[in-house]
Amino acid sequence: MISDNVGTSNVGAMYTKNATVDTSSTKIINNSTPGMIGAIYNNANAGTSSLTMNDCTISNNRSKSVGGIDNVALGGGDFMLTLNRCTISDNEAGVDGSADGGGLRAYVVGDTVANTGELNLTNCTFSGNTARNKGGAIALLDDNADSNLSVNLINCTIVGNTADSNDVCWHSC
Repeated sequence: MISDNVGTSNVGAMYTKNATVDTSSTKIINNSTPGMIGAIYNNANAGTSSLTMNDCTISNNRSKSVGGIDNVALGGGDFMLTLNRCTISDNEAGVDGSADGGGLRAYVVGDTVANTGELNLTNCTFSGNTARNKGGAIALLDDNADSNLSVNLINCTIVGNTADSNDVCWHSC
């Protein structure tokens, strides 16, 4: 269990960069930061980052930008996030203002090279997450025509999430 931590910079609980991480039965709860990501930052910066979580709970995490899990590909990077039987609940993005992705954000950054991102979500529940802008449950951002962001959602429940814009459950641009 990773709980009750306060990140002084950008991440409340766990930061991975160009790494492969597999976890089972992990609880990440009650973490916060005045910076960018409340719980987990899965960063693919000019490399590959793969995060697999089975039977996990990501709950009650808070930050300025993303409440739960943030996935970013930039500089030619590739990320993959696989969640199986996970609960992502009661996370908050934007405690100090506008932000996207209360539960989860996937961002393929627009830069001069192609980036890729892949989300595989199976039997997961997204509930009670809040974004102070868009994507209360999930925010998808792909701002490079040469990049690719794919999402596989299988038997997931998305219920009771809120966002200050009209894009409560899902936002894609």
